[in-house]
Amino acid sequence: MKLSVLIENESMSPEFHKEHGLSLYIEALGKNILFDFGASPNFIENAEKMKVPLKDVDFCVVSHGHYDHTGGIKAFTELNKKAKIYIRHEGFSDFYAHENDGRVVYIGVDKSFFDLPQIVFPPQRMEIMKGVEIFSGVKGSLMNPPGNSQLFIDKDGDQSLDDFAHEQSMIITENDKTYLFIGCAHSGIANIMEQYYKERKAYPDFVLGGFHLFREEGDPDNSELVISLSDYLKDKPSKYYTCHCTGLPAYELLKERLKDQIDYQYTGLQINL
Repeated sequence: MKLSVLIENESMSPEFHKEHGLSLYIEALGKNILFDFGASPNFIENAEKMKVPLKDVDFCVVSHGHYDHTGGIKAFTELNKKAKIYIRHEGFSDFYAHENDGRVVYIGVDKSFFDLPQIVFPPQRMEIMKGVEIFSGVKGSLMNPPGNSQLFIDKDGDQSLDDFAHEQSMIITENDKTYLFIGCAHSGIANIMEQYYKERKAYPDFVLGGFHLFREEGDPDNSELVISLSDYLKDKPSKYYTCHCTGLPAYELLKERLKDQIDYQYTGLQINL
């Protein structure tokens, strides 16, 4: 498997765009897979610099219905008209963030994307092809991200806490190794891994994506949670590549405790796993 980080919050080099968003290009099982679209079309320019042929993408998976993972969808479909885009139907709901300064900000998908012919609404469990599965509907209360308390869904004018029914993860199995791709792990990375274990009786060999541990200005300290999470992760046989919403302060604490078991996925990174 080869992984190319097309965009995320930080960059390996000034030549690459960076933004609060995520897009990963995966070469596995003879297919080219795009996982998330960043917050804007910037990932496309990065892909060109990295010699990643987006026109050859076979299919795409959207981790959840927030703008920072879906903003580049329309621009992608202008380059590639064949690749199906798997996004939960709930991903087109009305999502809002309640900011610390009192603002209420829309953070959902551009509704004009709903009718794009490449959009596919999968069920909670689906095998896209042999070796590639997506799943959603994760429940649990193990070390849930505190930032979830500021994320809401609007239904007919009434806002309630987001239940993240729109969040899905992807599993790729290749050469007897399993790779778990997550977007922001709003459902809680520990809960996602426990759901994985419940269904497979084993933990993944690799976990790739954000853990939603970043703190906005004015947020309470979450180092105790990060330490507890590091203890949970260290006990598992997995190798972690995190990024985006984990936040660099949380990553540095995780790195201090997990050592070589965890690394960061900067924009521009291309690695063979």
